Amino acid sequence: MKKTLVAPSALVNNNDIIQPAVIEINNDIITKISNHIPKKTDNLIKLDDTVLLPGLTNAHAHLELTGIGPLKEHGFVSWIKELIKAKTRQTPTDVVDSLHKGSQLLLSSGVTTTIDHISFDSPIAAYKKLSGTFIGFGEVVGSIEPISRMIYERLQDLQRASPIELNLTLHAIQTVNENIIREFLKNDEPPFSVHLCEYGEEQEYFQNNTGPFYDYVVERFPELKGLNRHQAPSAIQYLDKHNEALHHSLIIHANYIDAADIAILNKWQNICVVHCPGSFAFFQHDQFPFEQYKINNIKMALGTDGLVCNEQLNYLREIQLFLDRFPQISLTELMPMITTNALEAIGVTKRGLIKEGYFADIIGFNYHKQLDIRETLSQAEKVCFCMTNGLPQQGL
Repeated sequence: MKKTLVAPSALVNNNDIIQPAVIEINNDIITKISNHIPKKTDNLIKLDDTVLLPGLTNAHAHLELTGIGPLKEHGFVSWIKELIKAKTRQTPTDVVDSLHKGSQLLLSSGVTTTIDHISFDSPIAAYKKLSGTFIGFGEVVGSIEPISRMIYERLQDLQRASPIELNLTLHAIQTVNENIIREFLKNDEPPFSVHLCEYGEEQEYFQNNTGPFYDYVVERFPELKGLNRHQAPSAIQYLDKHNEALHHSLIIHANYIDAADIAILNKWQNICVVHCPGSFAFFQHDQFPFEQYKINNIKMALGTDGLVCNEQLNYLREIQLFLDRFPQISLTELMPMITTNALEAIGVTKRGLIKEGYFADIIGFNYHKQLDIRETLSQAEKVCFCMTNGLPQQGL
């Protein structure tokens, strides 16, 4: 069905502001953009006092955990223990409710595309009833081989039954059995979305085989005690040491990196580092190495992570936390981080822009002439309009 949006202003192609904005849509595709208001048209959607932006991309989420969080623990290992206990109490119905609640919270904060991270026992059919676009990554996890292999095989079954695009990935290097890591990287093709260099305890584990995370692993699996599994200063350097170069992939968190890690990331092709400001604050990390990524032209994107390690599931809050920490960033730099960078890294096209030929994923904010778009994003709590795949969403 054809429809036409008319608004006072819109950001087109993440670069040009047009006033007024007239966007013609046929089914789910933007077919024409102009600033000429038609005298008469069928299915006109007139949005007074609204500035239109492309729908936002949440580059890292764990929606199935929405109903659990936020958790009380903020130390990483104690948080893991609390999370595992909480997950054992989740029923399949709880997970479905979490997916619905999480997706609605993201829609109301402008997210039309979510890159979600999925467990091997996820009720995958539930995604058919969610509004928006979802790209899934099923996470292989398990420190000992029988568990890791079982989860890997269950995810392969889930992938075959999935109603959404579901890629398989390693959760993290330190949480997957080494034999399965080698098998996975030999047999599976990108895109991947891997947690790398996320927390300080991880670095201590890699560098010294000591520390709280090491103690936790050998507490759960005593057979791993004394086994120097990784023999590398970081997860990134572990992959390089084993001649594994990630490409067309998302590097999740990467909070703790050094010059050697940066040199390796510079060799990897078409990657995107995903920063989750709310999760970063939740775990009280010190300083995200944004400037190092920027200087080295390493693409970045923003994600929410899960509500289990965040005070809110609100993508606009993630933007605002990021802008508070890095106020020097311009709108031109920010927009690809919240729309296209992550999608381009994993090979998703035709989303993340208001552009002819792209999917009609469009959001709107209350328009104030005294505020520019960057200021609007830095202050807004929710959107006043949301369209996903050409369909206006109600009740946000």
